[in-house]
Amino acid sequence: MNAKTLQPIFGKARYNAMGPSSEMPNARGQAALGLATGSERKAGAALVLMSGGDLRRFVVFGMAAIVASALCACGRGPVEPPPLITTVASIQFQVWVAGQIDQTQGDYIVAINANLNPSTNVNAVAGETPGEPTAQEAQGSPPSYTHWDQELIYGSTTISHPNGFDYKYKVLTGSVGSTQASFFPIVLTTNQFQLITNGSVGTGSGNVLSIQIPLSEISVRGNPNGSNPPTISKPPVTQIYVNYITTDTFGNPQDQLGALGLGTVGFTQLVVTNVMTPTTTQLPNFSSATGPPNPALFLIGGQITVTP
Repeated sequence: MNAKTLQPIFGKARYNAMGPSSEMPNARGQAALGLATGSERKAGAALVLMSGGDLRRFVVFGMAAIVASALCACGRGPVEPPPLITTVASIQFQVWVAGQIDQTQGDYIVAINANLNPSTNVNAVAGETPGEPTAQEAQGSPPSYTHWDQELIYGSTTISHPNGFDYKYKVLTGSVGSTQASFFPIVLTTNQFQLITNGSVGTGSGNVLSIQIPLSEISVRGNPNGSNPPTISKPPVTQIYVNYITTDTFGNPQDQLGALGLGTVGFTQLVVTNVMTPTTTQLPNFSSATGPPNPALFLIGGQITVTP
């Protein structure tokens, strides 16, 4: 499978609708009990530290409440992440938009840069380093995807896909300085994830996309020493950078997190996960940033919850 090329887009409008919030979950692909297999993919704008430990391939999921987190000072009220109980570590990504999450309008992408430690990327053998994945890195012929190690995609390109979304990891071919990136699927059963597409935040309704997966899957990457086995998950990933990106139905990038939207270099937030209770990192909403005229693709922030 070849990586998707994102085309540049210009002429962004400003969208100012903001306001208070709560979230009502309606889950797809969640289950009380299940077994998980290991897998791997990428990251970007928020730096998340995850506790090490045994990255087991067998994961059990269930339902329960997660403590609400306070929003940053931006005129919005508290948000409650969709409820979920896990008996092993998990990570939940929430993507917030100005309008409503609409799968027919384009793709919502969580780009992940995965690192073994603050200075070592999972693809260090190919010369890659820790850093924020950006929409710009997904452009070009071929695109470099320099800081993309995994990606989660929900949208128009995944409507007919079994889980409703894609989870992929990057494999590099070629030599240092002339590599080419391809993305391959990480297969999750319905017992291994929770997909919620109609959560709410601020004064919005249905403006939150939430995807929760086993934390161990973040450590999956291609084996740099050959195809036997084709993927590995040790040593475990201990931190990630995350960026949220939207594209239209033609794959043209529409928005990404950051003060300058698609022109943003990046920002960093640190989340420590060696805690006894779930820990949520609030991502800035960048309310003054320009964005696309389509509010369904206009990012207003989000949050990442790590449950150890």
